[in-house]
Amino acid sequence: MGLRVRNIAWVAGVLEGEGCFSLQLNPFRLMVSMNSTDLDVVERMYTITGLGTVYYKTKLAGSQMTGRFKTNKDAHDWRISKNSDAIALMMTVYPLMGERRQAKIRDCIHAWKEYRKTCKNGHLREHGKSRCDTCLSEQQKKSKEKIELEKLLGYR
Repeated sequence: MGLRVRNIAWVAGVLEGEGCFSLQLNPFRLMVSMNSTDLDVVERMYTITGLGTVYYKTKLAGSQMTGRFKTNKDAHDWRISKNSDAIALMMTVYPLMGERRQAKIRDCIHAWKEYRKTCKNGHLREHGKSRCDTCLSEQQKKSKEKIELEKLLGYR
């Protein structure tokens, strides 16, 4: 993501006004997104960052959209949902964001760091390991039990 300073400032400005830094828990995923009725802005965000995906939507009106955001205009999304790309962009724009967005970015990065310390079952794991020792032991025990059962039943 080799961005020019001018483009970083533009990206930060758009994200400050129209962006969202969020965290999805199952599966764990960090996301950076923005929504706009201006397709050129959404496509420019994608072109400048080289990250994420553009989702083209048409006429979000009536029963499709509720609340104060009803509109008869086309609305489009740009979204990064790959953790490493989301983290990279968050860290790049962080110094240019307002206090509220900086706090949200810090929360997302903290959650990501904590998530990486645990396995999918919440056990602590050593750095660089995809599984913790507890889950690995349980899996090995289940595999041995399965083999023994298959031998008893004559499958092996």
